[in-house]
Amino acid sequence: MYKVNQSVFYRQYGDNVVLYQTKSRKAYLFNSIVKDILDCIKKNGEMQSILEQLRAIYAVENNLEFETGIKDFIAELEKSEIISKAYKHKEKSQPIENTIMDAILKTGSLSSVLMELTYRCNEKCRHCYVVND
Repeated sequence: MYKVNQSVFYRQYGDNVVLYQTKSRKAYLFNSIVKDILDCIKKNGEMQSILEQLRAIYAVENNLEFETGIKDFIAELEKSEIISKAYKHKEKSQPIENTIMDAILKTGSLSSVLMELTYRCNEKCRHCYVVND
């Protein structure tokens, strides 16, 4: 899965694409095919999806040569930090306490009880209402 880096902007002027990489302060001049490749990466950055979208745009005679060329070019874009690999975030499972608290909050039921057996306490918490003499 790939994504176009945030520091990269590109615009098409006729048959050329000017790509600005603000992080490294570089400008690149490409042909219009690069705009299609970058647009495909923005839509869905998975390699298979990129190849399928590009096959739909261009009539491809030699599929193997086409795939190899696109993969090599994407590797060069990654090497020059125009694109990077986008990692999917794994959803962390909630601990059982969070699941129980969510259920309690939804129902509005009592969730805890505190019983103080004496007024004797050796701590002097600022928030405590117990007067300790």
